[in-house]
Amino acid sequence: MKSAFNWRLGTTSYIIPDHILPNLEYLKDKVDDVELVLFESPVKSGIPDPAEVKRMKSLAADWDLSYTVHLPLDVHPGDEDEKTRQRCVEMWLRVMELMHPLDPLGWVVHLNHPPSPDDSKWPFWKEQCLKSLDALARETDRSSLCIENLDYDHRWIWPWILETGFSLCMDIGHLLVRNEDTPACCAQWLKHAQIIHLHAVDGKGRDHAGLQHMQPQTLSALLRQFDRIDNPSLVVTLEVFSLKDLEGSLEALGEART
Repeated sequence: MKSAFNWRLGTTSYIIPDHILPNLEYLKDKVDDVELVLFESPVKSGIPDPAEVKRMKSLAADWDLSYTVHLPLDVHPGDEDEKTRQRCVEMWLRVMELMHPLDPLGWVVHLNHPPSPDDSKWPFWKEQCLKSLDALARETDRSSLCIENLDYDHRWIWPWILETGFSLCMDIGHLLVRNEDTPACCAQWLKHAQIIHLHAVDGKGRDHAGLQHMQPQTLSALLRQFDRIDNPSLVVTLEVFSLKDLEGSLEALGEART
């Protein structure tokens, strides 16, 4: 399916049970973009070293491969404790400095654990998030920072995110889990998205399932909406994490296009 669309088809860096580089070697002739899902914890790290980044850059040049970077997600950019917020920003900036040679098409950002907008803590949480995002924006173009919808109402954050010059990462699977009106959401927000995360919800209500679990008419309608976006740098990432789900997703995409 590489180069099959007028947008860039991607998937994650965790498709086969191995490290990032073997995954890229496997995916280089199958997709246009790879989402580098990075993590860092006290006991384990999924962040490549500079030599690996150099090899990743070479693969991109040889195979017309681009990258998006999912910044570490188990962090707290809106935390009321300033030291906790700063540790989050420092981690993100370290990752960005390392990955900048790859010229990512976008950086995926999670704004975790918001209070409700009618909670008294909301204004401070929002202010803290904006401070964190502004720190990242000093190191990259604001529009390349793509704020993802999570398990709360995306309308809590996306309006002011766009007002401040950032972009969107529209996660279709998260919309489906929340029973959102996905076509209406796409009609309103898709033109502001640099990255789309596309995955299905299986029979047990779990997302990040392959597209073989999505109704064909739903998938076809989504693809028509993606095709109407005049943005050749738009990345549609099949955000699945196994070979079975990737193969099922690619087959479903092929059938939806026929």
